[in-house]
Amino acid sequence: RKKPLQIEKEKLMKIILRHTAGYGAIEPMLADENVQDVYIDSSSALVHLVHSKFGDCITNLHMSKDGIEKLSTRLRAISGRAMDASSPVLHAEIEEFGVRVAGICEPSTYKGVGFAFRRRKSSPWTLTEFVAAGMLDPMAAGFLSFVIDGKSSVLVVGPRASGKTSMLNSLSLFIRPELKVVTIEDTPELRLPMENWVAQVSRTGFGIEGATGKKVGEITLFDSLKASLRQRPDLII
Repeated sequence: RKKPLQIEKEKLMKIILRHTAGYGAIEPMLADENVQDVYIDSSSALVHLVHSKFGDCITNLHMSKDGIEKLSTRLRAISGRAMDASSPVLHAEIEEFGVRVAGICEPSTYKGVGFAFRRRKSSPWTLTEFVAAGMLDPMAAGFLSFVIDGKSSVLVVGPRASGKTSMLNSLSLFIRPELKVVTIEDTPELRLPMENWVAQVSRTGFGIEGATGKKVGEITLFDSLKASLRQRPDLII
């Protein structure tokens, strides 16, 4: 049995790690699987979250300017991307918590820095689950499975949090395993079940390279598309 002093030391060590190598004051929220979304809005002094049981909540946690700067530095490090005036939008993935991050700073906003953390489902949705949840009827699910099996072109669109990525992941389960698939994303979100899968991710650059106007080290979605066509894929997502 641990002694009280040992317990206190372990608690203190976790707090120190959280505020040095971790994600600061919001880390307990990111670790809580009941918390679906965490918002640090540039226009709000308090952190907001969406809880699976209690819905939208305003917390009593205030992120200081120093705390937000440390969080920004941490997210830039794990994403390998800039977040500054030349590249004011940041997309990252916190693998240990299964959380996607979208960050924004000036000049895209004039009220400071803001972040949105969204938890992904631990296992991808399936069409069967969509039907069970009343999001699709069986006829639509069956039709979509035939569309994917026939390698038809599909456009998945919708507003924020409408389930676009969840739908893409569920449709990928119907891709025949012998096919070669290339995915092109600005933030890695797709999780395909097959081994013959090439995942490409765009990357923001820094500075300006000569007269082209393109940033040093930048890989655009169009660059990724051109590269994917040279790999002779059966399907491109």
